[in-house]
Amino acid sequence: MDCFHPRAMTSTPYRLLAALALALPASLALAGVARADIPGFSFVGIEGVGALDGQLDDRLGLTSNADEHIINIDDCERYVGGEIEVSVRIDPRPSGSWQYAIAYAPPGKTCSTSDANPEAIDGQCYVPAAQRELSTTTLDFIVNLDDLIGSECQAATEGDATLYVIIQNTSISDVKFQTIIVDVDLRAPSAPTLDEVVSGDARFVARWSDSNTEDDLDYVVYYSDAPFGEDDLDAVDSRGGISTKSIAIESGLSNDVTYYVSVATRDEADNESALSNQLEVTPASTTDFWEGYTGAGGSDEGGFCFIATAAYGTPLEAELGTLRRFRDDLLMHSEAGRWLVARYYELGRFWAAFIADKPALRLVVRVLLVPVVWLAELTLALGPEGTLLALFGLFAALRHLRRRALLASPLLPRHILESR
Repeated sequence: MDCFHPRAMTSTPYRLLAALALALPASLALAGVARADIPGFSFVGIEGVGALDGQLDDRLGLTSNADEHIINIDDCERYVGGEIEVSVRIDPRPSGSWQYAIAYAPPGKTCSTSDANPEAIDGQCYVPAAQRELSTTTLDFIVNLDDLIGSECQAATEGDATLYVIIQNTSISDVKFQTIIVDVDLRAPSAPTLDEVVSGDARFVARWSDSNTEDDLDYVVYYSDAPFGEDDLDAVDSRGGISTKSIAIESGLSNDVTYYVSVATRDEADNESALSNQLEVTPASTTDFWEGYTGAGGSDEGGFCFIATAAYGTPLEAELGTLRRFRDDLLMHSEAGRWLVARYYELGRFWAAFIADKPALRLVVRVLLVPVVWLAELTLALGPEGTLLALFGLFAALRHLRRRALLASPLLPRHILESR
């Protein structure tokens, strides 16, 4: 039994380097790093054959040097019985007498790569070409998609199918091979739960929860003025590519019309879950505090934003919309926020009346309102937690800059500055 001795490492450092050199390729292989074993190898492209000509989805990686190839559930169903032509290039073509083979295996299966006559290692290996003379730099071969996918489209499985390009030098029995991996993802995410749909003026806000834990999920909200199911999705309105778990739908809606809303989850392969539960919502014209106040006989001038109206003379549409969304989407969903809105309604008009005929004060208030609107926009964009983190980072940066400015000041003794 060999034993480790410190002197061995110090006297023969090259042994350690050699061991590391041998270990590195093995560690890369375990980590799933692809290796181009064939010098000059490159992927050229994929084309559909026959009925699939021009019908392949881009996610299959159709173009030159594509490094991601995906088949999802919808693809599987559209590709049934179809074939593709795959093109690769070996340039420059190696010198000497070489043969090549092409093979492919469905997920969970492998082909042998010990020579240019591959065989199945564990049950399934399809060989379009074997022991062919390598006389050109471009190789084209046909792949049967049913064989490549290897499962029913509703199998709820995911795995890597493998395409093999193998070359063998017949003179010295030198073998090299390259693999192209196709992610066959037939597992749809689970459906989310639609928690609430809150109505507004020609708008609604939908919020949902999701038990899926995969990365890179997004969501699609479907809505229509009639109930709908899985088979009706092409005929209903939708909003996709949503990375958050809430969305405000603000266009194309009519007040006093009932809408039916569902949401679905999409994974990185664009597999879409079943629809969530369906909720109803009826947008309606809203009467805010100011409208209610004037309707009851109030005569103070202004609008929803009393102080902004008094400061600027008229409400500013963009800023007013920001403040309304801040009120509706954030403040009104918490007890503290509702209390703050109520206090603003209670006191705002009196402050507005106080500054209305004082141009200097109105100028000051206009300046003070700028960060309020900015903060509302930031909170709507980042959410409350994100806004707190952003403000904390800003505070830390300002504190650091202040300390640096004080340390550079010649007016105070350095030991006093450093103690601050």
